[in-house]
Amino acid sequence: MANIFHRPHREELTPWERAERRKKRAEKHQVKEGVTNAPHKTPLFVKKREKGSLEWLKAKAKTKRPLKRQSQHDTPTKKEPPVAQQPLQPIEQAPVKEAEEQLPITTTQKSPKEPHRLSRVRRRTLVLVFCFAVAVVVTVISILPVSRISSVRVTGTDNATGQAVVQASQLRPHQSLITVYPRMLTGDRRVKREVNSVRHISVRLVGRQVVLRVQEYPIVGYQRKAGQYYKVLASGAVGLTKIRRINGNYPIFYGFKPRELRAMAAQVNRLPVKVRQAISEIHAQPNRVDPQRVHLYMNSGNEVIARVDTFATKMKYYPAIAAKMKAKGVVDFEVGAYSYPFSDKNK
Repeated sequence: MANIFHRPHREELTPWERAERRKKRAEKHQVKEGVTNAPHKTPLFVKKREKGSLEWLKAKAKTKRPLKRQSQHDTPTKKEPPVAQQPLQPIEQAPVKEAEEQLPITTTQKSPKEPHRLSRVRRRTLVLVFCFAVAVVVTVISILPVSRISSVRVTGTDNATGQAVVQASQLRPHQSLITVYPRMLTGDRRVKREVNSVRHISVRLVGRQVVLRVQEYPIVGYQRKAGQYYKVLASGAVGLTKIRRINGNYPIFYGFKPRELRAMAAQVNRLPVKVRQAISEIHAQPNRVDPQRVHLYMNSGNEVIARVDTFATKMKYYPAIAAKMKAKGVVDFEVGAYSYPFSDKNK
């Protein structure tokens, strides 16, 4: 029984014969498909043009499919005899001059990319025009007097402190209104540093007028310098304005240096209102034993001896101790808390 799966041996061909067979097979395929030197089908971009126009004729004349390139492996080792090529099919084309004379001149159709390009150009033009218009408007407004500061007014403080605040804020009349808020972003710290009585400052524009609203630290007393009285604030700062009439509800500080005055003002600010209003004078009396010693004169006629660091804590007990005293005397808060009459002090 013969073996049906047996495959006969392939013929043994020389490389030259094998290359010749491949070439014949390729030629048959080209003839069958109509590829060899035949005009290619009209491409899509030619069909879109008007048939019979000058551009259509030029495009049709140029469109030819190139012959299939053979690879290096297909080239035979020996020279092949020249193969007869099929004659080229004639291409129907009209002479260019006659087509130009007969056909009317038509404008070329716009490519689909041109509208997108026009829209991009329009967008860029609009952006440039907008930026230029904004720059012109800002320049014109900054030149006109409408955009200038007419005056600077300070509220919430006295005249001397107000002038110091205006000078520290660096705001002047005839300056541009655009620079008001940028200046005050850094001017707030500058004002607080140069005018230590200012606790908070706010800026408001009323038309062309700049209004600076100042909030100062609360008053804790007065200080006497060269026969004049000045406000002493809770921060320890001394006011710049001379006080003609002082309020009797606040004590008067004597003999304090700036550093000691800041510490004592902070302690007095912590006292209850009734205790603070009962103090008439506060004198600094440091000695070798106690450099923080202070001597107080009360409105009731009593005297108090205390220390700066414990002043607010111990003075809260003064009303209760004074109520138990049978006569006017001294309340000592330096070490502990006790009282004695003036008669014992003289002894």
